[in-house]
Amino acid sequence: RQEGREEEARKWDEGGEYRVGLHAAIGLFTGGVQGAVGAGAGAALVPVAGEAIADLNLPEPVRQAATQVVGMGIGAVGGTAGASASLNQTAHNYVSRSPYREVNRRVSRENARLNNECGANCTAEDFRRIDQQMAKLESAGTLAEIGKRSTLTPEQANNLAQLAIELAPGYGSGESLMQVMTGRSSVSDEEVSRFWAAVGVVPVAGGVLRRVGEPAVDALAAVFKGGRGPASALDAQLVGREVAGGQAFEKHVLEQGEFKGLGIRTREQFAGHVENVVNSPSGVRYYKDGRVIYLQESTGTVVIRNPSSGESTAFQPKDWAGCVSALPQRSTPY
Repeated sequence: RQEGREEEARKWDEGGEYRVGLHAAIGLFTGGVQGAVGAGAGAALVPVAGEAIADLNLPEPVRQAATQVVGMGIGAVGGTAGASASLNQTAHNYVSRSPYREVNRRVSRENARLNNECGANCTAEDFRRIDQQMAKLESAGTLAEIGKRSTLTPEQANNLAQLAIELAPGYGSGESLMQVMTGRSSVSDEEVSRFWAAVGVVPVAGGVLRRVGEPAVDALAAVFKGGRGPASALDAQLVGREVAGGQAFEKHVLEQGEFKGLGIRTREQFAGHVENVVNSPSGVRYYKDGRVIYLQESTGTVVIRNPSSGESTAFQPKDWAGCVSALPQRSTPY
């Protein structure tokens, strides 16, 4: 009120919107959370309590106040050590503001995991790093939820691609990143491969990610909705981008000049050719490990798609008949 914010102040008066919400949050704590708190569990429960508070859909000022109050209560129940750790984590607890409750829960759980890994030795720099990671995860998770429910715009797809590149080093594998980003308990190598291709990214040696093109909005929709896409043409496009963005372009196009006869000199031309091969092969063969071979005799091209951790490739063998006879002969998937 002293600052002239009368309307905001009235919300904190008895019966006001903010005070009622704060009482609800405190009731949540006294009714359930405190019974689970021990001296060593206080810090771990702060993000969990924050998740429960987020479910109340409180106004932002109330949510922040409630998190602080509940954190102090957890610390008090947990004893001196619990109070110290809980207050420290409460002060730095990241509160997700995604419009999707599922995302808020995922971010809260991930925040709890990272804080607990850091433990009592967390520094201010550690907390800043965790906050930055959670902000990116919140944005990526929100975009993933939009992708599940509707279709991402080109701008949103580009933002998701950049977020995925920035988040990937912290999770070690595309599978872990997709799990925390989408909330799915399991993700296959094929789905990870399709995600990277859809966002226009190709994993290269040493865990490095390389942008090779613009994200394919339809392909992202297929990834997030759990399907394989509207048509095989979409798969062919993704394979083309994946192969052209990898080492096959440098080795077979630039260094060995295998595709000069087809006038292929750029990544875009190479991607288009690989797409054509996958769309119109003269034959398809299958390895037991999941790799798929697309043969196009008219252009003398072999495309090998590796949906797992290896890199896909395309080349023109000098001895077509000898190469084809040495390949697996199975023409149906295992």
